[in-house]
Amino acid sequence: MEQIGSAKKAIRNKHPVYDEEVLPYDTNFFMEPPYEAITTLQDFEEYAQERLKVLRAVENVGVKCRKFSQQYYEQINNDLTKELRNRYIRMTNKDSVEIVLQERQRDALSHFILQMVFSRNEDQRRWFIQQESELFRLRLGLETAPALSRFISDNALGYTALPDEEWKNLRDILQGSTFNGQTESEFYKMDWVESLNQVRQRHVFVNQGYAYVPRKHLVDVIAARFREHLSHQMAKLVRIMTETQENTRLFPLFARLVTGYSGKDYSVNETDFGINLDNLNQLAVESFPVCARHMHENFRRDHHLRHWARLQYWLFLKGIGLPMDDTIKLTRLEFSRHGLNESQLKNMDYGVRHSYGREGRRANYNPPSCMKIITQNPPGQGEHHGCPFKHFSEGMLRQKLTTYGMNSDEAKQIMDLKVQNHYQHACTRYFELFHAKHDKPVLGMPTIEHPNQYFEESRRLLHPESVKDKPPVFSRRSSAPDADGNFSMTLARENFNDCEMSEMDIPIDDDLMRSYETVMEKESASQ
Repeated sequence: MEQIGSAKKAIRNKHPVYDEEVLPYDTNFFMEPPYEAITTLQDFEEYAQERLKVLRAVENVGVKCRKFSQQYYEQINNDLTKELRNRYIRMTNKDSVEIVLQERQRDALSHFILQMVFSRNEDQRRWFIQQESELFRLRLGLETAPALSRFISDNALGYTALPDEEWKNLRDILQGSTFNGQTESEFYKMDWVESLNQVRQRHVFVNQGYAYVPRKHLVDVIAARFREHLSHQMAKLVRIMTETQENTRLFPLFARLVTGYSGKDYSVNETDFGINLDNLNQLAVESFPVCARHMHENFRRDHHLRHWARLQYWLFLKGIGLPMDDTIKLTRLEFSRHGLNESQLKNMDYGVRHSYGREGRRANYNPPSCMKIITQNPPGQGEHHGCPFKHFSEGMLRQKLTTYGMNSDEAKQIMDLKVQNHYQHACTRYFELFHAKHDKPVLGMPTIEHPNQYFEESRRLLHPESVKDKPPVFSRRSSAPDADGNFSMTLARENFNDCEMSEMDIPIDDDLMRSYETVMEKESASQ
């Protein structure tokens, strides 16, 4: 197996049992990267995926609940498994220092791995810093008072409690100036610029350039400092990653992690929605996500889609179960109206068959997930692919939402999520509001992570009677033995081609996909 990282042995602690004085807190400021070795690339990826699950749970709950409220903590507890909670939120198994050190090592390794993963793109860096800062704030808020004091001391943050003499002199003023009149007995004196957010919200008393911060707001001050520290770390890492020559093993893995999607891949049609060319336009209005509906409407109106839009559109149609022959008919119909000749239409036929896995290397391509659409191949002028919540301007998106039936208040709810870079949550909110207009209120809707997930959830909500689960490609073992007394596995003939060409998780070969476009290049450039 391939080893990456330093060969330095993990640090061992000689204490046989947990000692509160040795390990009094769980939060990590991540001052220095760890030097422990990661044995394999599989471990490298596993650590990253684990932490990504936690960060995405933090993001999802932060959108649904008021941050750091009782409901927020309860929802975090419900959304994460016990193992992840114990490893990344509160390390409750403290019978052994060695066990706790192993968990902390994994915590630190996963954090710095994701620093590398998300360092290559400004939007990705912003998302990572935001979620890590909220996870840090969540963990720090759960520390006890002695543990918090030790954390401040160990990380040399320089915050000390107000001396007793000064506290006695300012006691009445401080308690009278505390937010909401709540009684506080412990304050920290610091330069007012270190608590700008608390000063702006008038949560602290300011005198002669110093802010007197109560303990309950000290956590927010430290979290802001962590965010600043992490931003500086990421800025340095950008330069390092730009200069590094390591691009054969890790960079492909980074790209896979950033666009990681662990849900249903929709490469095989497991559900029959009864879709065909006759009802496609109706389904586009009722159940297509905004991205697919936008492409479909422009294709019908302009009779043309450019390269990346065609790929995204064809794979979406494949994922919802539109037969390949119908997709070819639709493509021929629209592009013939655009003026393509027979030779050019044959190239389009090839593109559809390739997307469905019937040409080239016959790979069973997965329809792209939301994260892949958001992070890859942004649309240019005259292109209609991508994620509207990410790639549309605010004015264009607001106009589109109005066209699709959202009133001003509903559009504002969605736009607020877009402005905060919560693109998938904006799509989820659109789903909830759109279906509520059809007397189908949505309760406990999971975050939309895939355009085809949106379509499936919509059909099951609006017309559950039209959704039929297909039998598996391979039938169960026959109930009766054959003439020789053997049981056999039978393969449904109608699904033979799909089974034959199944090749999961193969990335689209852009050069191969462009091979059928030679004739179209001049035409596309002129649009």
